[in-house]
Amino acid sequence: MTEEKARKLRLIYATALGVFTVIVGALFIMQTLRIYGMGDKPFSREIVAEKLSQIAIPVFLWIAAIIAGGIIWTVFPPEKKRLIASFSPTKTLKKLKGQLPETGVCKVSKNELILRIVWGVCIIFAAVTVIIAVIFLSKIEKTEITQNVLQIISRIGPFVLATFALVIGALIYTDINAKMQIKEVKAIIAENAKAGVIVKRRTEEKKKTWYSFIYEKHFKLAIQIAVGAVAVTFIVLGVFNGGAKDVLLKAIKICMECVGLG
Repeated sequence: MTEEKARKLRLIYATALGVFTVIVGALFIMQTLRIYGMGDKPFSREIVAEKLSQIAIPVFLWIAAIIAGGIIWTVFPPEKKRLIASFSPTKTLKKLKGQLPETGVCKVSKNELILRIVWGVCIIFAAVTVIIAVIFLSKIEKTEITQNVLQIISRIGPFVLATFALVIGALIYTDINAKMQIKEVKAIIAENAKAGVIVKRRTEEKKKTWYSFIYEKHFKLAIQIAVGAVAVTFIVLGVFNGGAKDVLLKAIKICMECVGLG
């Protein structure tokens, strides 16, 4: 097997294993929530064994997949290469487009349109998820906090996970789309060179699209700060709402039941 085919095999297998790992983790979380909602003493040995046995096959398959991945990496190890600067398809594409005439830029607009559609779908789905969450939270009854949290996770959680998966897929496709455009732009530049057409780099032009904010320097930092602020806000609300005390009592109860003192 050639190195290129081995590289593609490792990439595809690593991606599939990553997705499978997320699915197995979601199954564990789902079963834990089901156990938690059963009776006064949910975390008994019998109930835990029953619920975990229901996901035994996916877990064993996941372990086998990890072992198979280790075998693949042993049989087809990646080549040892010197460390080089990271390659950014989007930045490379931007530099190459600066060497194109306006007609050349139009020729590669189809891939640009597909990329806009992909991100448009992500934004629409995210907006729908927010609307569903707002409607559900407005209709929820203020009864037991634990039951409300379980309902939120079970009904809104799948939409949040789907939105997250779409965004990750769109980010991956952005690089793939940029690589496709790079090939087309290089072909156009080669044709222009043969025809004697020389175009100076348009460094002064900085055209921004509606999704250009994704590539901004401080976008990742802003997302991290926003997520951290939301987490701190919910922690503070939980403390003032008595949630910390509830969690402590439930943790004590679970530990006591685990060692057989409950």
